[in-house]
Amino acid sequence: RNKITHYVLYAHNIQQLFDGVLSNHVDGILENQLDLQSTSSDVTIPIMDLKKHIQDRAASILPTLVDIRRQIHQNPELSFQEHETAALVEKELQSLGLKTHRLANTGVVAIIEGKNPNTKVVGLRADMDALPMDEDTDLDFKSTIAGAMHACGHDTHVAMLVQAAHLLVARRDDLVGKVLFMFQPGEEGHGGAAIMLDEGILESTGGVDLAFAI
Repeated sequence: RNKITHYVLYAHNIQQLFDGVLSNHVDGILENQLDLQSTSSDVTIPIMDLKKHIQDRAASILPTLVDIRRQIHQNPELSFQEHETAALVEKELQSLGLKTHRLANTGVVAIIEGKNPNTKVVGLRADMDALPMDEDTDLDFKSTIAGAMHACGHDTHVAMLVQAAHLLVARRDDLVGKVLFMFQPGEEGHGGAAIMLDEGILESTGGVDLAFAI
């Protein structure tokens, strides 16, 4: 489980979610969330080959991840004003064939259903709002919005979770249960999570067995 926790802490190692499942054979909920053998190609793929496939896929979409992060960084939006960010997230998720819906006005939710979707549910959450401050840097993708800056990494968090969706959709046939994606607005002291809970985010999957928040 320690390796899985690293996924929450380090943006560039998203595949460690799978490392924990595949390498450590973690007990309880997670040991059944991802099949240890893949049969999606009519042949069994050894665990290490599946791990390498995931890592290679993550590397192949890294340029897209960087582009998404920089788009969001250039266009930071304050709490409950994350309209463009939410629209970008919806576009990416819908391009993967996922249905999205809104909570808390600018919050975005999507669900991946694997095999036996009525079993366990894992939730993945990222925050989206920027801070009310000017950006004083020379970056070519610096904020273009006066009085708003992604100084707390939420732009990266959103891009990470979008990448997680890409990786998990690609291995959907190897998943057991459901994965709930939660893109939360209003994290910077505005109670966005509480609003999403009050509006029934957990009821959309009948509850969550385990959650990771970036």
